[in-house]
Order: sequence, then C-alpha cells, then structure tokens
Amino acid sequence: MIFSSAGRLLVAPAYQQSLQSTQYLNFYSSSMHFHNMISPSAFPNNNYIDRHDTGLSGVQGAEAILELLRVQRSVTHLILGHNSLRDTGCVALFDYLRSEEGKRHEILEISLNANQIGDAGLWAIARYLEYNNSLASLFLQNVR
Repeated sequence: MIFSSAGRLLVAPAYQQSLQSTQYLNFYSSSMHFHNMISPSAFPNNNYIDRHDTGLSGVQGAEAILELLRVQRSVTHLILGHNSLRDTGCVALFDYLRSEEGKRHEILEISLNANQIGDAGLWAIARYLEYNNSLASLFLQNVR
C-alpha cells in the first residue's frame, strides 16, 4: 500500500499481491521507501542517470530525462532528487516508464526525494509499481 502525505490510501490491495516475498515497505513521517533485498554489488556502475539537484522542473524536466532514457540502451538507476518535477513531471516520467518503450529499462532504483510530488504523482508511481518486477528501491522523501 502507498499512502499520501495526508495518510490516504493510494494503492489498492491488488498491489500487495504484486509484491514478492523479499520486498517490504517502510513508512516514515516524511518519507517512503520501497526496497527489495538485492546486494549493492548487483548494481552496475554505468547505467545511471544522475540529475540530482539540477533544476529539473515539471513536464519540461521530465522530458529532459525522457530524452536521456530514449538514447540510452539500458538504465538501472534514476537519481532525480531535489528538483521540482512536481505532479506533472512525475506523471510524464512514470507514464513513459510504463510504456512498451520505457519497459526496456529494468530500473532498480529511483530517487525522487524533495520533488514536490503530491497525490497525482504518487498515483502515477503506484500505477508503475503495480506491474513492475525490477524496482528494488524507491526513495520519496518530503512528498506533499
């Protein structure tokens, strides 16, 4: 289950069934973490998109990330914390990741800390998680 910062349920119990037995959710007062027990040595070093604190904003910021995803053969880590993607950018990003083209990236980690994401963005993430089997870590601190 995923909850908004106001504590409202965002993912129906059907999502629970998609969680594998090695996965668990941790909820903190201002952050959410989704983890799968994978050794850090399993993460390759050359498949990162790291745009931490680079001024990405809204749909335009998401489009910049989508351009990188389209030209890179494989991406496993999206490090996008401390930007301003907000709901609109988050929806654009996760709609792409759910598309057939986006599914070719077996993303292991997504960091979206401090991106001013609200309920609509969290719903987009929830829809992505519903059928995703590769994501190991999702970092969402300071969501609205």
